[in-house]
Amino acid sequence: MVNDTVVVSYVDVSGAPGVVVAPPRFADADVHTRAAHVEDWIALLVANHLFAGADAFVAANLWDVPARLGFRMFPHGAVLSASLKW
Repeated sequence: MVNDTVVVSYVDVSGAPGVVVAPPRFADADVHTRAAHVEDWIALLVANHLFAGADAFVAANLWDVPARLGFRMFPHGAVLSASLKW
């Protein structure tokens, strides 16, 4: 985040051993924006899993319901029909 450090080198300019750290790469606003994006992706992932679970539940309970689908063409257009037997 803002205070993260990146080691650039393990020797200083004169060649003596030492750790040279790069300046911070991101400002506070950038870090806040990135955190908000992560929260959005997490919310999307949770919603996706909830809807997938609901879809699986409905599919598991309706797998044996006989359904008839029909599609017919007429001069004035197409007709799509569905009938379910409960």
